Amino acid sequence: MFPEGMIFRAKDCRTRYNLHGGNSAQMDVLGETALPGKTMITGIQGNFSAVSWQPSTTKVLPDEFGEVIARHNVAIFHFYASWNRYDVTIDRQLCEIADVYKNQIFVGSIDIDDEKNWERCKELRILNLPAIATFVNGRHFETVLGLSSKESLIRHVQQWLNAARI
Repeated sequence: MFPEGMIFRAKDCRTRYNLHGGNSAQMDVLGETALPGKTMITGIQGNFSAVSWQPSTTKVLPDEFGEVIARHNVAIFHFYASWNRYDVTIDRQLCEIADVYKNQIFVGSIDIDDEKNWERCKELRILNLPAIATFVNGRHFETVLGLSSKESLIRHVQQWLNAARI
């Protein structure tokens, strides 16, 4: 379907998809229309059905979690599932926010379908997706569940940064 290594550029945030037929592609997407079980990618000539998706932010493995929290005053973790279409939206928003607050926050992603992350999900009471857990100065500060607007997420980030300065 796609030549190896082809990248479509439309925005600064890159979204990765594994496509039917075994091909994978990285593409920047102008817009998406989510349908049950499918993500139809628009803004690119034609429509392509996505099988799975991976976030653009840094993937954090279970054995790296404590180290990441210790290194950053504000660490934001997006708990995601590759099959959840709302996580695509949150990932794009977090990527844009991370660019604005470059050296002030860390934004990473944690795959809830990986069994090694299930205990962390229980600890943080991740009961719904999308979910964002934030650690400020090494301590769990807040978990935001559900789809949020970019403006709402920016307000949260500002609150977390203020808390980190106290």
